[in-house]
Amino acid sequence: MTRQDLFDAMDLTNQSRNRAKYLDPLINLGWVSQDYPGEKTNPNQRYKITEAGERILKLLTQ
Repeated sequence: MTRQDLFDAMDLTNQSRNRAKYLDPLINLGWVSQDYPGEKTNPNQRYKITEAGERILKLLTQ
């Protein structure tokens, strides 16, 4: 999903401070991956949950 879609789902605005506060830590932990790593502002950038992220999500929602 795009960053806009992701932030819409979380009721957040698509601003760089929200990216730094919420999205970047998930990427650094390896729970979310990017289609274009290292290119945060690529217009075609998409994000997806990793296997590790799926396991964490499953633990949190039990």
